[in-house]
Amino acid sequence: MAVQEEQVKVPIKWRMKAWWEGYDLDNVKAALARGGDVEEELKNNSEPVTRELKPEADNDEAMVWDDKRLETAQLIWGEGYCGPGGSEYVTSMSKLLGMTSKMSVAVIGASLGGPSRVLASEFGAWITG
Repeated sequence: MAVQEEQVKVPIKWRMKAWWEGYDLDNVKAALARGGDVEEELKNNSEPVTRELKPEADNDEAMVWDDKRLETAQLIWGEGYCGPGGSEYVTSMSKLLGMTSKMSVAVIGASLGGPSRVLASEFGAWITG
């Protein structure tokens, strides 16, 4: 049976569902190898995988941005930016996407709000947050 499970190819649908629902991929493989109702088998026989997230850095203070660090980053990259880019870059990228004021956009990521403000001023949009 173990050899049969190794040969099972897990479709992307089940890989994504396992990731989203928190199931172990090995349990999905085993359920597919048995050929039954995979979803029902996972719900009944499988506990979602839970892992405690820990910071990657050993030094918690390295992750804190104090006022001086924020000020320095904005002096280098521009107001509202904590990394490379800048308002010209955001504007040029949005034009490549063919954005208009009738479109919606989600700016995903932890930043200081620079890209959102540029998009709002460029296309007359408003910011929620």
